[in-house]
Amino acid sequence: MRSIAVLLVAALASLLVAVQARGDDGAPWTGDWDFTWSAGGAHARLIQTGDTVAGEVLLVGSKIEGKVAGNRFTGARIEAGRSHELVLLIESGGKALVGYDHSRGWVTATRITTDTVPPAPPLDSPRAAFAEFTFVANQLRLGLDGYWNRLIGSVEFAPEALALVPEERLSQLRSYFELVDLTTFDVREIPAESAHDEVTVALR
Repeated sequence: MRSIAVLLVAALASLLVAVQARGDDGAPWTGDWDFTWSAGGAHARLIQTGDTVAGEVLLVGSKIEGKVAGNRFTGARIEAGRSHELVLLIESGGKALVGYDHSRGWVTATRITTDTVPPAPPLDSPRAAFAEFTFVANQLRLGLDGYWNRLIGSVEFAPEALALVPEERLSQLRSYFELVDLTTFDVREIPAESAHDEVTVALR
């Protein structure tokens, strides 16, 4: 079914559902990770194929590429065309990472699991899309980080927002969460059907 998107100024809540890949004994680096640097953090998705690990820092646009040997990853985080050396170690249980990012300093990460997070409902209308956006935003505000998986891949930044540095994009997205929380709206005013890919929602 064709996706419908809700336009929130500079952010689009598109109608895609991210699917989390979880690591196993044969690919312990595969999965979604909550990365923390000294200057902030972000959600990254990694995929291990043999001794190669590749992925991206979601909503930021950085790429992660490298090789693993035992419990050690050696590679780079690529952002805005520049490569920054990245070294990570995975703990024996496969639930945490620790390492050093040449441009950001020490970095840690914890595996994100969503076993207890229900799948998103069908998002086939502007009304359903906006209802899902506000629901997930509230879950994240409560600290239920597993719900990032229902947001990652479903947010697209407008061209003017792409000029911002990654931390500013994430900050802007969090600001939208707070904005929606401070406003009121009547969900019945949001179309249940639309011939267009985008609709504008008025927040009061």
